[in-house]
Amino acid sequence: MAPIKAETEEATYRGGEPTAVERFLDRVLGNSIHLLLTLLAAMALAAAIIATAEIAIRDLPKLWFAPAEYQALHAFLQKTLLVAITRSLACCCCFTAPVPPSRWSCS
Repeated sequence: MAPIKAETEEATYRGGEPTAVERFLDRVLGNSIHLLLTLLAAMALAAAIIATAEIAIRDLPKLWFAPAEYQALHAFLQKTLLVAITRSLACCCCFTAPVPPSRWSCS
């Protein structure tokens, strides 16, 4: 049985060096998408900080003066954990550097 060729003509045709237009679009689009995602993450981080202040101002006093302390505690913990998850995801997105296309792998 004859060995199968690893590369076909189509594979060698597409595997060449990217053109100048492709490199430019890759750089511009990659940077603009990364900037957009960073701005969204910064907005989520700011919203989490504002929500933390709101929880501290509005829900923390309810723990002492609510007729049902356990329900107030439950609501306080739910809101606090939700804000903490949002804050951690925003921090992960803000401080993650983009991976250059040369390090992308399909395997």
